[in-house]
Amino acid sequence: YRVGPMTWPTRIAVLIPVYNHAATLPGVISGMRAEGALHILVVDDGSTDGSGEAARQAGADRVLRVEPNQGKGHALALGLATLAQEGWTQALAIDADLQHPPSEGARLAQASCQDPACLWLGVRDMTGAPAASRFGRVWTSLWTWIACGCWPEDNQTGLRVYPLPAMTHLPIHAGRYAYEVESLVRAVWGGVQVGRLGVSVRYPQDRISHFHKVRDNARTAWAFTRLVVRRLIPWPHRQADGRSVWSALLADGLDPRRAALAGAFGGAMGVAPLPGLQLLAAAWGAMVLRLNPAVALFTSNISFGPLLPLWFSLSVLVGHALRTGETQGLWAQVEGLQAAIASQGPWAALAPLLTDWLLGSVPVMLLAAGIGGLAAGTFAVFRRRGSHG
Repeated sequence: YRVGPMTWPTRIAVLIPVYNHAATLPGVISGMRAEGALHILVVDDGSTDGSGEAARQAGADRVLRVEPNQGKGHALALGLATLAQEGWTQALAIDADLQHPPSEGARLAQASCQDPACLWLGVRDMTGAPAASRFGRVWTSLWTWIACGCWPEDNQTGLRVYPLPAMTHLPIHAGRYAYEVESLVRAVWGGVQVGRLGVSVRYPQDRISHFHKVRDNARTAWAFTRLVVRRLIPWPHRQADGRSVWSALLADGLDPRRAALAGAFGGAMGVAPLPGLQLLAAAWGAMVLRLNPAVALFTSNISFGPLLPLWFSLSVLVGHALRTGETQGLWAQVEGLQAAIASQGPWAALAPLLTDWLLGSVPVMLLAAGIGGLAAGTFAVFRRRGSHG
């Protein structure tokens, strides 16, 4: 991917989480330094083999010691927060076991300059990799897609470029290896785009891995369970730009097209045959459909106060016309309603009117959707013109 000699991006630091990799860590550090890395932060996650001292001797700029061991996720989170506080805008995370050649880390760092706001993944070439690793990549990619709609290609890769401070704004709860799974899903929910670059990877026979097949797979499964359930809850997600949930709730989706869709949905719900539930349906449905709920709520008031019986009457009139082909008989039916209730019972007397109401609500909802969509779309157009001067 390189074009000319490698020039290390000035705002990217290197982050290496390590746990008992004193034998390979110096090779990662010296390799990254040879590729031009400007700053290398090592998070020693409770190593007992002298990894922290090995990092210092190999030339790491800073070594943070965590005691006792708390897992890769905690090490990554601590490292990202530290680098963000120091003013770095991106962090290249690379494993300490030399699975990822430093030259591939440099390629990913250079590629990430195309869009520094993206979360960049080094998608591993799995040719020759263990079958369990190949299956795990596809399996976690599938569940990532279910959780957030993004197919990452390689959600288990340890070679990534994280945007800062964006990643520190996200509520990532998973620890250890599940952190990398949840961080990607939360990033997509928070508005971060995902970039990808194919990279080579090594699988030496003597490679040391601390991934526990039972415990860590169980943690990953639980993380995906939480994330999929959370996706089904139509409530805005924390944004990576630091905005509050309420800010995202009120400000997103105000471009003319999406504002018109929200207005149309709100207008339709405002006249829907849901007595007393129109506002709730408008707000809930808008969040499910990822539309602006404030716009939907505003246009759902198309049936406020004295307008409600007018919309009801129009729905009944239209429904009666569709069902019978005429409207005159409706008034006679309404005038004789009291007598019909006395002779036939409430349900039998009211059933034709209820049928007309439900049937007529469909075209009336379309009419209200047109009114609401036109009003909201027009507002968004004038708002955009005003913001651009």
